[in-house]
Amino acid sequence: MQQSEYRSFETLAQNAAMSNEFKGNLFEYMVAHTLARELRLEEQFIAHFSGVAKQQLGHYEAWLRKNNPKLIQKLPALAKSTVAAIKGLLPKNLLNIHVIGKYSPPQLAALYHEGDILLENNLGDYTPLSLKLCKEHGFVNTKSGGVKSFLQKYFTAFEHSEFWQNSLNHQVQVSFQDMLEKLYAVAGLEFTGRFDEQWQGHGLSELPGQLEGPYSVIVQESYREMSKVLYDAFVYLQNNDAVKFSECLLPLMGFGNRDLMQIICYHKDSDPRTIICEQYEEAREAAMTAKILQINQDISSFVIQMKSRALQIRIKPMNKFTVPGFKINCSVKRE
Repeated sequence: MQQSEYRSFETLAQNAAMSNEFKGNLFEYMVAHTLARELRLEEQFIAHFSGVAKQQLGHYEAWLRKNNPKLIQKLPALAKSTVAAIKGLLPKNLLNIHVIGKYSPPQLAALYHEGDILLENNLGDYTPLSLKLCKEHGFVNTKSGGVKSFLQKYFTAFEHSEFWQNSLNHQVQVSFQDMLEKLYAVAGLEFTGRFDEQWQGHGLSELPGQLEGPYSVIVQESYREMSKVLYDAFVYLQNNDAVKFSECLLPLMGFGNRDLMQIICYHKDSDPRTIICEQYEEAREAAMTAKILQINQDISSFVIQMKSRALQIRIKPMNKFTVPGFKINCSVKRE
């Protein structure tokens, strides 16, 4: 995306999504830079962080200064507080600090999964840090994956994962098609078997957040139908092997790498209220206490309760609900 494309959007939800993406990238850089300065590694850090990635951050900062000036002003203080909280927990004898971003080699992302910052020591060992910035008492997004491969990808240890994936894919197809027919009927349009130019031609939105009345009800109902199959899959898999199931939950909680350290900075306004630093074994212990709560028939998500946290599993569209592309969002709320 070029700088000229960083524009303000029509809806608050779209602007909020853009703001969250940009603040996350800037926060990662500020924490890494602050940490490098604290450890007297600033020269090496700056030398390695340059080019396209550095230019991109400049675009992010410019957008936030225009669209969310209060947020951009408080990021340095939040980064400084985060570094102060985690500094004593990090490996010793560090040689360099790297930001793992969208411009890093693909093999880095595959190797370090949720890692945002990579710490390198003098023995050639690397420790990935995953950074999360979240408002106090909020859910932290930890994993998002396409619905068509989610169960087979994250629950491949189960021999029945393919069956449940096929069941979920079938329900997605059925629910999407049923949603189309109902929406066109309510709009008084001739249904051709797919979303066509009639929809927008009649001034109807493709964004779920802009739907009202019966349109919104129909779309949300389709998400709930998909979510019910996903819920049934989770319940079946846990009943089949609770220990194996808990291991499969770890990547959904943001722990796809055993060496990873997850850092969450909860804040209210400009005040960092809580900074949580957790490692793999602590998350694994929590996952062993997983209990799938009864599904709420009125929403398109369900919750897995664990020690000191809740993991929410939610089905939602990739962007526009008029295309059959859905994703499964996983988010954690600390208690």
